[in-house]
Amino acid sequence: MPAGATYEPLATASISGVSTYTFSSISSSYTDLVLIVTPIVSVDGDYVRIRFNGDTGTNYSSVGLRGNGSAATSSAFTSQTGIYLGTAQGGTTTIPFLAKVNIFSYANGTYKTVLIDYSNDKNGTGSVERHSGLWRSTSAINSITVYSNGGNNFNSGSTATLYGIKAA
Repeated sequence: MPAGATYEPLATASISGVSTYTFSSISSSYTDLVLIVTPIVSVDGDYVRIRFNGDTGTNYSSVGLRGNGSAATSSAFTSQTGIYLGTAQGGTTTIPFLAKVNIFSYANGTYKTVLIDYSNDKNGTGSVERHSGLWRSTSAINSITVYSNGGNNFNSGSTATLYGIKAA
């Protein structure tokens, strides 16, 4: 993101009662995008992912690190149908996790990269993660879909907000 960048809110949505939500008609007039998602998944252990422009092909990859205070693990997902944001964990379907997704140079002609910061807490237990993701397409991003990998609905209180970043 450019130094001195400003966040401009583009849209906020309640994503409760659905398993998929799409931000569409995204303007190409920004340098980058930031997506903040606080999903509460109805099934413990379900993954939340994003995809771009309705592309359901195996054109996504991500790598990540995760820590929970006592152990650290790494992950790698290749040839996926979306980019992994995080997993509902901790035996609860009432507490959200937080995923902040930085989407860099989303309107240019190169492959699209993202950086994801994830945190999950349940009364002092939980985890933090950092992932980088790749969408292997040179198309400008004009829509972003947030979805439950298992097709399960998001519970009440789930939200998603999309920001455009403009250089100062």
